[in-house]
Amino acid sequence: MGFESLVHQVNDKFKFYVNNVEVPGCRKPVFFYHVQKSGGLTFSNTLSISLRSRGFKFARADTDEHLEDISDGSQYSLICSHKKFGIHERIKASEHRLVTFLRDPFYRVRSAYTYRQMRAQQDVTEQGFEAFYLDPENQNLACKQLLGEDYYPGCAEAVFANLERNFFAFATSDRIDDMISYFLSDFELCNVLTENLNQTLDKYKIDASAHKPIVESLNKDDVELYNLVQSGPRIPENLDLEVQQISMKTAIFFEVEKEKASVTNGVEVDTPQLFNVLSNLAQTGKSVTLEQLVGR
Repeated sequence: MGFESLVHQVNDKFKFYVNNVEVPGCRKPVFFYHVQKSGGLTFSNTLSISLRSRGFKFARADTDEHLEDISDGSQYSLICSHKKFGIHERIKASEHRLVTFLRDPFYRVRSAYTYRQMRAQQDVTEQGFEAFYLDPENQNLACKQLLGEDYYPGCAEAVFANLERNFFAFATSDRIDDMISYFLSDFELCNVLTENLNQTLDKYKIDASAHKPIVESLNKDDVELYNLVQSGPRIPENLDLEVQQISMKTAIFFEVEKEKASVTNGVEVDTPQLFNVLSNLAQTGKSVTLEQLVGR
């Protein structure tokens, strides 16, 4: 049985990311343009924790305070930012490989609303969602961030051209898991066993599918950009290389706080030892949480 199949047999909510040791290591630093609520925190958290455990430097560049703390971006192996395109040059990270992901605009907007309500611990309603998506501040956020100049209606093709011109990798959010494994391999880090991070809790979720047509019409530039990226992603070489051998070390980390913030904890274990533990659990048919797995 493959390791990933074994992991899912024990708990289908577990996520296992491999360091495929046959992928040639590059270690060239990465700057991640993080479009909010596009699955990017799983990408940034998984890689940042793994990098820091090996002595690499990581930083977020979301606020002016963050930018003041980064005197020389070239010293960081991974920088993640919600800021507009071009900020990497301001902080001396112009040699970093640029990466971004796009999520289907309706689901991204809906997730942004429900996530905001969860963090504020406030009720989710269709009326509240409508007020949220009618606010121009919450429309076409991907194009606004990735254009590289002031946003203007009809800019999707210009944004896509910017991605093709300047980015090492870009894809839709369904490729995030593959990309995490690629960079774990690229930086020669350990494997990672974790869960979906920074998720909106079920009690704050809403269907609101009846609102999809108007949300898409209000975000038509993001819809067009998403379609362009879906049709023409830029995927790194070796991303889909068949895995024959994985790292002998695995980091296990999990959220210890989910509602008010995403706070993680974890440990590092020997991969063969983890395989034996999971095999025994699979044979007994017992499902465990990550906390139980590491004895917390």
